[in-house]
Amino acid sequence: MASSLVRLRLVGMAWSRMCSSGQPASTASRYVERSDESVADKRARLIYQSRKRGMLENDLILSTFASDHVSKMSEEQLILYDRLINKAADNDWDLYYWITKNKPVPVEFDNEIMGLLQEHAKNTRKQQRIRQPDI
Repeated sequence: MASSLVRLRLVGMAWSRMCSSGQPASTASRYVERSDESVADKRARLIYQSRKRGMLENDLILSTFASDHVSKMSEEQLILYDRLINKAADNDWDLYYWITKNKPVPVEFDNEIMGLLQEHAKNTRKQQRIRQPDI
C-alpha cells in the first residue's frame, strides 16, 4: 500500500510540474511525427491507436477501417493516416464529423486517406460494425 501511495504521489507531482510549466495542457500530448519508426511498428501502433480513441463511434469506424486498410497502405499513406488520427484529432468529435461529412474537412486533412475513411463510414457493403475487429 505504501508503494502505491508513493507512486501516486510521484505521478501527481509530475502532473503538477507539467501543468505549471506555463503551457496549455493540450501541448502535453502534441503530435510528434516519428521518423525513426519502422513501417511495421507504425502499422502496429496505428492499428492500436485506431482502437483506443476515447469515443465509441470513432473506435468502431477507425478500428474497422484500420483492419481493412492499414496493412495495404504505403509508407506515405501511413504518415497521412497517422497525422489524421493523431494531429488532427485534438477533438474526437471533429474527426467524427469530418469522416461522416457533417463538417467540412480542413484542407490539411482533406486527402486520399480522408476519402477512404469517408467511403468506409458509408458502409455500402452493410457490414455489422457493432464491435471492434480482433487483433
